[in-house]
Amino acid sequence: MRDRHYWTVLKTVFIVVIITVLIRQDLLSLEPILIAFSRWPWILTGWAFMLFSTLTTIVRWHFLIRAQGIQIPVKRTFQAAFVGLFFNMFLPGSLSGDLVKGYYIVRAAPGHTAATVSSVLFDRIVGMSGLIALAAIVLIAGRGGEWAGMLGTPVIIAVLGIAIGVSVFYIALLGVDEQRDPILKIAGTPSGRLSFLRGALSVYRGIRVYHDKKAITLTAIVGSVVAHASFAVGWICYMKAMGIDGIPTAALFVVVPVGMLVAAIPLAPGGIGTGHAAFLAIF
Repeated sequence: MRDRHYWTVLKTVFIVVIITVLIRQDLLSLEPILIAFSRWPWILTGWAFMLFSTLTTIVRWHFLIRAQGIQIPVKRTFQAAFVGLFFNMFLPGSLSGDLVKGYYIVRAAPGHTAATVSSVLFDRIVGMSGLIALAAIVLIAGRGGEWAGMLGTPVIIAVLGIAIGVSVFYIALLGVDEQRDPILKIAGTPSGRLSFLRGALSVYRGIRVYHDKKAITLTAIVGSVVAHASFAVGWICYMKAMGIDGIPTAALFVVVPVGMLVAAIPLAPGGIGTGHAAFLAIF
């Protein structure tokens, strides 16, 4: 109990220090926020796009759960997802809420722990894939634009490199059947039958389920791209509300996904600090 309080205090101090530094360096100001309230139609529009993005993501996860053979009502999926989103505000990173929402699904469907973990993990993989796919598509489409060069070579290489890796992953998942899966072959050998690997292997087999659910998998990927594009549009609306100009609109469809990926690093609640650093560096 004492250790838990220690880490809570440490994280609180860490967040306070970050916010203080941002204010002292004139990187965080209340003035643009006050300006935004006078342009409330932009705020409402941005909120609507953000809400659409969130709802699309939850529906995506529901279908991934159902693909695992877990028959739960869509209402329960929404309840678990929103509880997870709530805890994302207080737990480190923007991924910690996944543990919470997975817990509630396990409670709702006992006996499907590995399948639930697989659905949560694969949903996160699909979500990250959508971020990278959106950034890569816009980057390739705007390769002749001046804004693409302004992002910097490291960002461009990172986005395209991860996009290639993600493509290879899905080609392997959807194209290689279970009999030829090298991981399952290794797991079938005596050296691969270690007890501490059984849980991980069960989760991996759960992800392999999506090999036979190609329509759901591809729809989930497309839905992820649409959700993240809607999220980026919400950002654009908020920037319009605060009167921030001079940033090419197309560039935001690359910057926002990259920044959100960095914000997922579990250092501070809600990605505070890590997301600020990423967006500041790119902007």
